[in-house]
Amino acid sequence: MDTQPFNARFISVTSWDRLYRVYFRDSEFYFIRIGGQGGVHEALLHLLGPIGGFVSTFLKKRAEENKANLTDRVDQSHPILHLRKHQHNFKLNPATIRASRIKPASILAFHGTQVGRWILTLRDGKKMNFQFENSENMEVAVSSLPKVIGQALIVDVEWNEKQINLLNVENSFGLTRPPETVTAYFRVKQSLLAAI
Repeated sequence: MDTQPFNARFISVTSWDRLYRVYFRDSEFYFIRIGGQGGVHEALLHLLGPIGGFVSTFLKKRAEENKANLTDRVDQSHPILHLRKHQHNFKLNPATIRASRIKPASILAFHGTQVGRWILTLRDGKKMNFQFENSENMEVAVSSLPKVIGQALIVDVEWNEKQINLLNVENSFGLTRPPETVTAYFRVKQSLLAAI
C-alpha cells in the first residue's frame, strides 16, 4: 500500500537540518533530501539592513522554486531511483521502528517555522526528530502514517477547525501561541488533555 508523500525536516543539534520528501513505496519508507539548512542565510542577510532584506527575499524565493522543481522531478519517478543522488537519502523498513509519535509544535522553535513534530525511535535505539513546516504536510502524515506504522504510532494531535491554536501536551498551564503566529489547525487530542 503506497501513501501520499509529504515533507518533513530532520532536526538535530549535532548536524545541519535536512528537508526530506518522505515516501512509502513497496513496503519501505524513502527519505529523499530536497533541501538543507533553512533560515541561516536569511538571518545573516537581514543583519545588513534593507539591502540584506531584499537579497534575502530574492534568495528565499529562488530556493522555494528550486525545492518545488526538485519535488516535482522526484514525485514523477520511484524514490528508489534517487537514493544514490545524495549521501543523506535513505530508506527505512517500518519493522525497524520501535516507536513513532506525532506531536504538536514545540513552544520553542529553534529550527524555523513548525506546526508539529514527528519523533521516530528505531529498534537500535537511534532517535530521529522531524518537524512539519506547514499544515498540509502534517495532515498527510497524520492520515497516512497510521496505515503504515500501525500500533507503533501514537498521534497526539487532531484536526480542529473551530479553535485556531496549538496546545502542547507537556504544557498543562494553558499557554498558547498568539493567533497571528499559528499556521495550522491541529491541537492536542482532547482525550490526552483529560488525562492531565
